[in-house]
Amino acid sequence: MLLCLLGLVWVLRQSGPGRGSALKRRALKNVVAVMVPAVVAYSPLVALVPYVSLIGSSVSCCSSQTWASSSAPCST
Repeated sequence: MLLCLLGLVWVLRQSGPGRGSALKRRALKNVVAVMVPAVVAYSPLVALVPYVSLIGSSVSCCSSQTWASSSAPCST
C-alpha cells in the first residue's frame, strides 16, 4: 500500500499535462493525507520485525512461567 501511495506522489509531483492544476494539487494533498497515518500505523510493526525471532524464542521457553515472575532469562 505504501509503495503504491509513494508511486502516486511521485507521479503527481512530476511536471506534465495539468502542470500546476488545482485538481492535481488536491489529489496530492489527498494522497499525502492517506499516507501519513499509514506510515504512522506501520512504523512500529516494521521496527519490530528484526526482534520477532527473539520474542518468539523467549515466549516459547518461558511458556510454563508466569509473566510476572519471568524477569530472569529462561534456562534451557
